Amino acid sequence: MTVLLSLSFYLIPVLGIFFVITLLEAIKKIVITSPTNGKEFAARYVLD
Repeated sequence: MTVLLSLSFYLIPVLGIFFVITLLEAIKKIVITSPTNGKEFAARYVLD
């Protein structure tokens, strides 16, 4: 039981970081592939 807790304690941050990195990469790809959409999204985000 303690082994599982320690494993989850180490795995959760790693998975979180990995998820954030993949999410950022996906956003970068979307913004790069469609610059107009990226600009519109940025403008809406800033205005809101």
